Amino acid sequence: MYHIGLDIGGTKISLLAQNSKGEELSHTQEPVEKNYSAFLGQIKNMVQKARPDPSAPYTLGISIAGRILKHKNSQQIEIKAANLPFLAGHDLNKDLTEIFGFAPTLENDANCFALSEALNGNGAEEKLVFGLILGTGLGGGIVANKQILAGANHLAGEWGHIPMPYRKKERDGDAVPCACGQTGCMDFEFSSRGLTRRYEMLTGVKLTDSKEVVRKIHQNELEAMQAYRLYLDALAENLGLILLTVDPDIIIIGGGLKCLPNLTEELESRLKSNAHLAPLSTKITLGKYGADSGVRAALYLGQNQGTACSR
Repeated sequence: MYHIGLDIGGTKISLLAQNSKGEELSHTQEPVEKNYSAFLGQIKNMVQKARPDPSAPYTLGISIAGRILKHKNSQQIEIKAANLPFLAGHDLNKDLTEIFGFAPTLENDANCFALSEALNGNGAEEKLVFGLILGTGLGGGIVANKQILAGANHLAGEWGHIPMPYRKKERDGDAVPCACGQTGCMDFEFSSRGLTRRYEMLTGVKLTDSKEVVRKIHQNELEAMQAYRLYLDALAENLGLILLTVDPDIIIIGGGLKCLPNLTEELESRLKSNAHLAPLSTKITLGKYGADSGVRAALYLGQNQGTACSR
């Protein structure tokens, strides 16, 4: 028996395969194909390569960067992924079922991140965990007593596609259209794109790569640090919504922007200064497993909730 997990992000796909003893068999990563047909072929090939014995049964769980809408009383699963626009209009669950002969277990990437940390990561000792992903997009997931709290519509924790309520034009700029169809979503504001735009607003300099502003922040460049402070102010203010609605024991941060200097300390300081939230007992920390959190949880879900297949 093999267990395989896939983590599909906006730019890359990661795969982790283990045997029944939990020993790692394969751990690979590829850039995401941006054409739907090529994308399906890519997933099929990655899974096939990870199976040393094609006749042995296996399970498959998939973490994906998008909203997973599970229609009641049907097998249809709709995926709304602003950072994977080529999925629009396609029934990914149906197509994957045809490819593999069974339906893989599909879950939102932020839910997977939160679950991974709640099971045996930095949230293992906590009852209520909020996983926060800051990267090419913004994601959120809630885990209560080591179970994903998805909600009736599988939308719980999906705060990235709430239009930013506490917008200040001088700090945040004008609201911009989101690929989801709304305007001013927090998915843009607190992603690497939002951080980059704040730098561009301050300097008038257009950057071709969001990694450039992160590098400038680490080099303590004046304008970059100013943009970072604006980003932190806005993020902390809007993160207060999570504390007022979810009130988690711990907020665990993952994604590419978790490398920003003193991120957890800066956010905690700002949140504690908010009179509406004081005294604040919620802890804020970084994820234990880094980029592997999603793929670890996907494998776990496939193993524990999925169906084994040998096709």
